Amino acid sequence: MDAGICCQATASGNLRSVTLPGDCMKTIEEPRPAALLLREEQAAALLGLAPRTLADWRMAGKGPRFVRLSKRAVRYSKAELERWIEAQSYQSTSAESTAT
Repeated sequence: MDAGICCQATASGNLRSVTLPGDCMKTIEEPRPAALLLREEQAAALLGLAPRTLADWRMAGKGPRFVRLSKRAVRYSKAELERWIEAQSYQSTSAESTAT
């Protein structure tokens, strides 16, 4: 294989192994893009909510940001859910009332 032309990639589960060309022939594993998105049911379970709550929040413009892949396919980024959870954290109930 010519070291400057391509790399070899294989997929297994949620990871993709990539063998880089060159002298070191290093193999790395990186998450596949689809593995970074959660279905509504998965996101709801992560948050401890009903999927219907997330649907209601989307309609009201509340809750975590989401990705609409098609008319019916809604996904949530794991990273966005983590950011949203962090933004919901307060030191006290008085801190919560001043944030709204």
